[in-house]
Amino acid sequence: MNAFVVKSAQAPTVEIDKCVSAVYVRFQKNAKVAKTVEVDSPKAIVTVDLDAHNEVIGIELIGVKEFSIVRLLQKAQVQAPHVDLQKTRYIQTRRAIAEALC
Repeated sequence: MNAFVVKSAQAPTVEIDKCVSAVYVRFQKNAKVAKTVEVDSPKAIVTVDLDAHNEVIGIELIGVKEFSIVRLLQKAQVQAPHVDLQKTRYIQTRRAIAEALC
Protein backbone atom coordinates (compact mmCIF):
# COMPACT_ATOMS: atom_id res chain seq x y z
CA MET A 1 0.00 0.00 0.00
CA ASN A 2 1.21 3.49 -0.82
CA ALA A 3 1.55 6.01 1.95
CA PHE A 4 -1.22 8.52 2.55
CA VAL A 5 -0.22 12.17 2.21
CA VAL A 6 -1.57 15.12 4.20
CA LYS A 7 -1.89 18.00 1.73
CA SER A 8 -2.65 20.68 4.31
CA ALA A 9 0.08 22.62 6.11
CA GLN A 10 -2.05 23.04 9.25
CA ALA A 11 -0.62 21.45 12.39
CA PRO A 12 -2.81 18.65 13.74
CA THR A 13 -4.60 18.35 17.04
CA VAL A 14 -3.99 15.11 18.93
CA GLU A 15 -6.96 14.05 21.05
CA ILE A 16 -5.87 11.70 23.83
CA ASP A 17 -8.17 9.24 25.60
CA LYS A 18 -5.99 7.54 28.18
CA CYS A 19 -8.97 5.56 29.55
CA VAL A 20 -8.96 3.36 26.44
CA SER A 21 -5.32 3.91 25.40
CA ALA A 22 -6.32 5.71 22.23
CA VAL A 23 -5.35 8.83 20.30
CA TYR A 24 -6.89 10.61 17.33
CA VAL A 25 -4.76 12.92 15.19
CA ARG A 26 -7.07 15.44 13.53
CA PHE A 27 -5.76 17.19 10.40
CA GLN A 28 -9.11 18.62 9.21
CA LYS A 29 -11.91 20.05 11.34
CA ASN A 30 -15.54 19.57 10.35
CA ALA A 31 -14.67 17.29 7.44
CA LYS A 32 -16.93 14.37 6.61
CA VAL A 33 -15.36 10.91 6.64
CA ALA A 34 -16.03 9.09 3.37
CA LYS A 35 -14.05 5.98 4.27
CA THR A 36 -11.80 4.52 6.92
CA VAL A 37 -8.80 2.40 6.00
CA GLU A 38 -7.22 0.00 8.47
CA VAL A 39 -3.42 -0.12 8.35
CA ASP A 40 -1.55 -3.27 9.39
CA SER A 41 0.32 -2.58 12.59
CA PRO A 42 1.54 -4.97 15.26
CA LYS A 43 0.43 -4.30 18.82
CA ALA A 44 -2.13 -1.59 17.93
CA ILE A 45 -5.17 -0.84 15.83
CA VAL A 46 -4.42 1.92 13.34
CA THR A 47 -7.00 3.48 11.03
CA VAL A 48 -6.88 6.45 8.64
CA ASP A 49 -10.02 8.50 7.95
CA LEU A 50 -10.28 9.91 4.43
CA ASP A 51 -12.67 12.40 2.84
CA ALA A 52 -14.38 11.97 -0.56
CA HIS A 53 -11.18 13.14 -2.30
CA ASN A 54 -9.01 10.62 -0.40
CA GLU A 55 -7.43 13.38 1.66
CA VAL A 56 -6.44 12.52 5.23
CA ILE A 57 -8.88 13.80 7.84
CA GLY A 58 -7.40 11.98 10.79
CA ILE A 59 -5.62 8.96 12.19
CA GLU A 60 -6.75 6.79 15.08
CA LEU A 61 -4.44 4.62 17.12
CA ILE A 62 -5.88 2.26 19.73
CA GLY A 63 -3.87 0.18 22.16
CA VAL A 64 -0.89 2.32 23.08
CA LYS A 65 0.31 3.72 26.38
CA GLU A 66 2.74 6.23 24.86
CA PHE A 67 3.62 7.53 21.42
CA SER A 68 5.29 10.30 19.47
CA ILE A 69 3.57 12.11 16.62
CA VAL A 70 6.34 11.10 14.22
CA ARG A 71 6.06 7.41 15.18
CA LEU A 72 2.28 7.55 14.89
CA LEU A 73 2.51 8.91 11.35
CA GLN A 74 4.97 6.15 10.49
CA LYS A 75 2.67 3.43 11.90
CA ALA A 76 -0.27 4.83 9.90
CA GLN A 77 1.82 5.14 6.72
CA VAL A 78 0.98 8.85 6.57
CA GLN A 79 3.34 11.53 5.32
CA ALA A 80 2.83 15.17 6.23
CA PRO A 81 5.56 16.99 4.29
CA HIS A 82 4.13 20.51 4.72
CA VAL A 83 3.13 20.22 8.39
CA ASP A 84 5.22 21.72 11.18
CA LEU A 85 4.76 18.94 13.74
CA GLN A 86 6.34 21.15 16.41
CA LYS A 87 3.02 23.06 16.43
CA THR A 88 0.92 19.97 17.15
CA ARG A 89 -1.64 20.54 19.92
CA TYR A 90 -2.31 17.78 22.48
CA ILE A 91 -5.65 17.70 24.31
CA GLN A 92 -7.70 15.22 26.30
CA THR A 93 -10.94 14.06 24.75
CA ARG A 94 -14.10 15.37 26.38
CA ARG A 95 -15.03 11.80 27.32
CA ALA A 96 -11.67 11.31 29.02
CA ILE A 97 -12.18 14.51 31.00
CA ALA A 98 -15.69 13.43 32.01
CA GLU A 99 -14.41 10.01 33.06
CA ALA A 100 -11.33 11.27 34.90
CA LEU A 101 -11.54 8.32 37.28
CA CYS A 102 -10.83 5.68 34.64
